[in-house]
Amino acid sequence: MSARTETTNKEVLVLNSINFNLPWAKNFYWCIHDALQKQGISAKAESLSVPALVNKMEADAVVTHLREKYPVAPAAIVLIGDPGWIVCRELFDDVWKDVPVIVTNARDRLPASLDVLLSHAPLTETNSVPGEEWRRGYNLTLLKQHYYVKETVELIYKLIPDMQRLAFISDDRYISEETRRDVKEAVERIFRIYVWICFLPLNYRQKCCWIPCIVINLIQGLFTIPGLSLIMKMITTTFSTTYRKL
Repeated sequence: MSARTETTNKEVLVLNSINFNLPWAKNFYWCIHDALQKQGISAKAESLSVPALVNKMEADAVVTHLREKYPVAPAAIVLIGDPGWIVCRELFDDVWKDVPVIVTNARDRLPASLDVLLSHAPLTETNSVPGEEWRRGYNLTLLKQHYYVKETVELIYKLIPDMQRLAFISDDRYISEETRRDVKEAVERIFRIYVWICFLPLNYRQKCCWIPCIVINLIQGLFTIPGLSLIMKMITTTFSTTYRKL
């Protein structure tokens, strides 16, 4: 990656649609940071926490924060995930106009509006648009990430040829909603086996104590899988008793 030479601000800004808590996200940033540092270019990171935003007022607050903190346009911007681009695109109409952008993990279809993104609603033909609708007219490069849904299930099927049911566990992020749809479509259409979609209602606003709630929701959801009711009742009783003692 090489930044613009015509700008006096030798700085690249990395915006993560979620945060840098995961090891891969940290490694991604530090790889960019170290490579640019050798060229005399600094790199900074900002977490946007888009899944935690509940309305346009909070999204506007994120944009205002970035506008005030970086009034001088960075040499280039790397955005991890489309949600960050949807939230921050207006910055590229004024204070960051014409700044080159790289969007990683880009998808072909995106929410039709910011409101749809913040609602976490499943994307359909009516509430989504081709990604080009959000990107047209901007100095933007896409890096797409292929999710090997079909290939992964094929491998599992080879290892467990008599598999009849598959549980897919995910959270409430936009990319998780998209992947749930891909998994359900691929498995039911290609393999014709039962798919149990488990949705974990993660609350990104809570700093602690949400893990027990998630585990309980997961366990309760497992009751819906035929053949697991008895053993799940035993696990639930044990977990509830143990948690009350903590």
